[in-house]
Amino acid sequence: MILKAYYALIGAVLESSGLERAALFVRDFVVVKLNSLELNSLWIPEDPLNYLNSLLEKDGRNKIEPRLIHQCGMNTMWASYRVGMYLDKKYLGAGKKPSQIFFNFLLFF
Repeated sequence: MILKAYYALIGAVLESSGLERAALFVRDFVVVKLNSLELNSLWIPEDPLNYLNSLLEKDGRNKIEPRLIHQCGMNTMWASYRVGMYLDKKYLGAGKKPSQIFFNFLLFF
């Protein structure tokens, strides 16, 4: 119901003041509210890598290539991996995550 109210309000601003004013309204009032929220609380894609690759494919670009760039403690329950993401041999960014075994261990405490 709140979503319909936002749509109606933005539509009213669009009709009365034009596209530029409506865009400014969205930026100043809607986006500011979203800025404080965690993206994962709003949207969690089921398979993010395949989703991203499908978007890139529609745009006629190559697929993202994940590469393992560092691993630590691989024979322990505290194993951690750092994965880099590359597009056309250009580094985009990296993320790290402990292994699932560590998270399962924490569930017992």
